[in-house]
Amino acid sequence: MLAVGIFVVVFCLSCLHAVNPYIVRIILRWTRKDSEEEFSKHQELKSLRKDLYNISAQDEFARYARTQRKINKLTEELAQKSKNRSMIAMKYQWFVTAMLYAIQVCMLIHFTQYTCNNVFYLNNKHTCNTVI
Repeated sequence: MLAVGIFVVVFCLSCLHAVNPYIVRIILRWTRKDSEEEFSKHQELKSLRKDLYNISAQDEFARYARTQRKINKLTEELAQKSKNRSMIAMKYQWFVTAMLYAIQVCMLIHFTQYTCNNVFYLNNKHTCNTVI
């Protein structure tokens, strides 16, 4: 009966490794919210791209270039924030994976302490008693 329990626990922990990315996504949703500043930058970027589409590059080159520089700056800032987010997500993924492995090791140690009984016994007549 104990072997079945060990199998079930190890199987469940192995299944947790399979759903590790989903666990990390849930944790990130709880801990990280999009800031109002980031939302406004996305909206500003969208409106600047719309304006850039309406500006003629040949007729209004100065205005076109200014708008293009603003778009590039906002895109770079948003890319940096996205990079930071992915680094944080990777750290959470490593942490959750390490915790799952630590739980598996603890369970392995726990179960081996209770299952260290002898499987079979040898009689004394089968031991080697030779004198050198």
